[in-house]
Amino acid sequence: MKTLYVLAIICLLLTSCGGSSTATLTSSQNQTASPTITQTSTSTPSPTNTPEPTVTTSPTIDPNMHPIFQAGSLTSGYDMGVDSSGDRSDWVTVTKDEMCMAYPSEQTWGSVFITVGKPKDPPRPSQDLSEYTKLSIELRGDKENESVLVGVKDNTQPDDGSEDKYRVTNLTTEWTTVEIPLSELKGADLSRLYVVTEFVFENTPVIVCIRKIQYLR
Repeated sequence: MKTLYVLAIICLLLTSCGGSSTATLTSSQNQTASPTITQTSTSTPSPTNTPEPTVTTSPTIDPNMHPIFQAGSLTSGYDMGVDSSGDRSDWVTVTKDEMCMAYPSEQTWGSVFITVGKPKDPPRPSQDLSEYTKLSIELRGDKENESVLVGVKDNTQPDDGSEDKYRVTNLTTEWTTVEIPLSELKGADLSRLYVVTEFVFENTPVIVCIRKIQYLR
């Protein structure tokens, strides 16, 4: 009897008889997690397709012609002067399409002259256009039966109006192309032209418009 009592006390001390005691183990060492390894791709990226540049073809220049004025502009290297007996220079207008010369009244003469470089006193520059045979001008009048004198000058001719001129007559309000043989303008040396085209007006008011001027072989 005494033996059983002692066993009962031992069982109570051990929490319960036949049970298993649970012990919690605490590690005194910190457990370090393995680092995550990230792999960097070393593959070569696909090349970017770069478009080819657009190639612009220069416009074909006709070797049989030499332009002086077109599309409302003088060709590079030329300039223009305007004068009259009354020292007026306000009677010429230029748009994107044409040049109009409204020669005023009460003048005994007037001229519009296209020169190699800017108009200047002698000595003057020049250009060799002796390989061409015609001066082609596209022009019209403001009304029927208008007329104008056309000439050229080399860099030695005086400014006294003595140069040869070709009279263009019977202009209408429709655009007309006139081809003037350079052989008609005998006084000028075509190998050293200074005034490559001039329009000369007399004492009658007139309006003449120009759309294109060019030399032709």
